Amino acid sequence: MFSNIVIGNMIHAEIVKSQYGDDKEFLSITLAVEDRTKTSIRIKFSNSNGLLTAFKNGILVTGMELIIYQFNVNLNSIKSKDSQYIRQDGSTGQYKYTQMTLTNVSASINWASAPDRNNSENVASKAPEMVGTAVF
Repeated sequence: MFSNIVIGNMIHAEIVKSQYGDDKEFLSITLAVEDRTKTSIRIKFSNSNGLLTAFKNGILVTGMELIIYQFNVNLNSIKSKDSQYIRQDGSTGQYKYTQMTLTNVSASINWASAPDRNNSENVASKAPEMVGTAVF
């Protein structure tokens, strides 16, 4: 287990239903993160409690900053940007960014990044340039 803090901007979130036929669901999240050398990576994780509730209630929106302060990294989940994958149609693609999947994540919302509810500006439109940093 790594004991670092990762701060990143949520660039994708969607509610996913359990594949086991029960009524359980979770929030699948992708963060955009840069390290100290400005290398951009994508971090993926899921949450089935507080962040899921905040997302359902419209409090957590794409573009907001999340702080991850406890997590496990499955080393075989790290995929370099040079790695290829197979699409559903059978063709191959290449990752644009290095990505890794985390488990047992504890995260909180950085409320300083919350959109002004009185301002109609779409926070999600800023997501590409809003990239957090990883503290290693």
